[in-house]
Formats: sequence, structure tokens, C-alpha cells
Amino acid sequence: MCVDILTRLKVLPTLIPVLKLIETLVIMIPPFASDLLTAQTSANDAPHVSLFASSLAEIVAQQLAPPPINLKEKEKSKDPPPPWDRQKTRIGEAILDVLEALVWQVEPECVLRMTVLVSKPECILSLINSGQPSWVVKRALRLLVMFVVHKPLLRFLLGLYGPNGEKVPQYDLARVPLIQRLCGYLILSHRWASHMEIYEMASSIFAFFATLTEVHDDGTGLLVDSIWVIPSLIAFLAHSSARLFEEDDSIVNGGEEHQLLAVRSLFRASLLLWHTVRPGRDDAVDLRHQILQAAARDPVQFNGLHHLFILTFGRLSYADPPDWLSPELKDVVTKTAEFARDLLESVVEGPELDNIWEAYQQSDETDDGVTDEEEMARQMNMEVEDDD
Repeated sequence: MCVDILTRLKVLPTLIPVLKLIETLVIMIPPFASDLLTAQTSANDAPHVSLFASSLAEIVAQQLAPPPINLKEKEKSKDPPPPWDRQKTRIGEAILDVLEALVWQVEPECVLRMTVLVSKPECILSLINSGQPSWVVKRALRLLVMFVVHKPLLRFLLGLYGPNGEKVPQYDLARVPLIQRLCGYLILSHRWASHMEIYEMASSIFAFFATLTEVHDDGTGLLVDSIWVIPSLIAFLAHSSARLFEEDDSIVNGGEEHQLLAVRSLFRASLLLWHTVRPGRDDAVDLRHQILQAAARDPVQFNGLHHLFILTFGRLSYADPPDWLSPELKDVVTKTAEFARDLLESVVEGPELDNIWEAYQQSDETDDGVTDEEEMARQMNMEVEDDD
């Protein structure tokens, strides 16, 4: 196959127009996607074998891998990862375009031929990496959402099976590496990305989790059992709501698109958490237990999570939408408050809940309309130590 030959010969300038041609053919002639994936395979080959998919995976591994980074130096570094040069950028864009077209057009019986693309760590997962430029991460996350729609690929995406179709022994569903990586972006975001890019990445992550609950037989249970999903959603909501309600200049002066992304991210995160926890139902998740358990499991990432939850969901539930938002976005914030109140009431009740409500009624009477978080915590008598 042409792509395989050019890959092995490392004739990169010639490879780019070939990939562009393949993308066009896949889009214009949908069956061509499945023909590519089954080319040069025999009836005796395993259903996940594809020379074309393997060639694409090899290109990603060889040409688009993130630079090796010393973890200790990475923590100290204040510099963003180096940008890709022109040729690497063109190859990356061509590969991602082909993959998106392929995943979109592939026929159900050929889906497993793409296994190598999602199961090898040095392929798609290597693009969702803090050492990659933010535009690459954003595109890779969007591609991941397209992959998760195909149910046969789930066991490979989640790491239950290896690249050759072998089952991974003693697999811990509470610690799925892919889910951990996605949650890491919700907690820490992408260090060098703009706020707009962070919201776009988060949107893809929310879409991935939401699709997982629909496609996987026990997708919601998978999110609940994960030690990262619920805590990371709370952390994301804390950070994002603080930027909105404390009138971060980048949102206030960022234009309508920035404000739309910020408000929509709050809504989607709240909705996803609400659907995961199912407050008020007989099968509702014990959210308070989840929060306290997260702090015990990972005290570095989630220390004081209960305190953070109270402050965040108190504000989302009872604070008025910022005056500078458009009427349409105020309506979205108001709808988000409904989900937030359900979640808050599943964790606190009685006098404690009344204190939270009263604190925000008092804040409405102040001149600036903003209550300091430390003062809010004092009013509610909810110091972090009380979480124990």
C-alpha cells in the first residue's frame, strides 16, 4: 500500500498529498473507508488487523510523538511545549483529517479494523498529552469522541484489551488510564492553553463521558466507580464558576463567544454530574461519600473537596447570574442553578443548607454583590477541618 511504503521510506513531503487525496476519497465515496481498512488482509487475519490503520498509527508514533520530558523538570518549567515546525504541522493536520473522515464513514463490520489506533499508547493517546500544542490536544479529544460512538472499540479504548486483542488481566475499572488522563485536563486543564481552548477541550471531554454512558452497558457505573470523574467535575465547576461570578476580566471583556463557552461549560458539567449522581432517585449515588472518599484516596489533588463543593454549589444554587451577561446566558445560568441545588441538597440539609441560602441573601445586600469566600465559609461554619 502506498501509505505504508511512503511511511517506511520516510518520504514525508510526498505523504501529505497522498493523505489529502485519501481524505477526499473517503468523504466523497463512503465505502472507500472500509475498503482501505480491509485492504491486503485475508480471511485468516484477526478482525482487528488492518495494514492501513497500522500505517497511520506508525506515522503518529514516529512523527507526532510528544518530546520526552523529565517529570521533575516539567513541574519546574514555565515554558510551553515547543511549537511544531511547518512540516510536522502539515503532517499532523493531514493525519487528523484522514482519521476523522475514516471514523465518520467506516461501516460497522469494519470498525474493529481501527483497533490499533485507539489501543496503542503511542497513537491517539500520545496526542492527548501536556507536551503537545493545545490545538493538537483539542483535535485529538474531538477525534476521541468520534471513536467512542463505535461500541466494539470501547474495550480497547478503556484498556480492557490490548492491541492484539488479548484481555488485560486484573484490570481495575476504577483506574482506567484514559479516564484519568481526561479528568486531569478538567482538574488542571492544559497549562498553556487559552481559556477558550480549555472550554473547547472540556466540551469534548463532557461529550466523551456522556456518550460513554449511552454506548457502554454500564457507562454511568463506570463514571461513578472511577476515583477521578466526580471529583474532577466538582473541581472544574469550582474553577469555572469562580471565573464567572468573580468577573474575571478575560470573560467580561472576552466577547460573546467567550461568555457563551464559559456559561455552556458550566451547564454541561453540572448536567453531566447531575445525570451521573441522579439525586432524588432511589438509585442515587451517595455524593457526600464520594466526595469524602476522593479526599482520602488522593489527598494531594482533592484535599478539602467537601469545602470546595459547598462554596461552589452554594454559589451556583443561590447567587444571581452576573448582570453583564446577556438575557439568554442568564437563563442558562438559572437552569444550571436547578441542577446545582439538587446536587447541593443531596449533600447538605437542614440548618446547614439554610445557612448557605442566608449567606447569599446577605451578599445580595452588599454594595458590590460579591461575598468573600473566607467570609462565606465563616458564616456557614464550614471550615475544612469539619469535613473529617
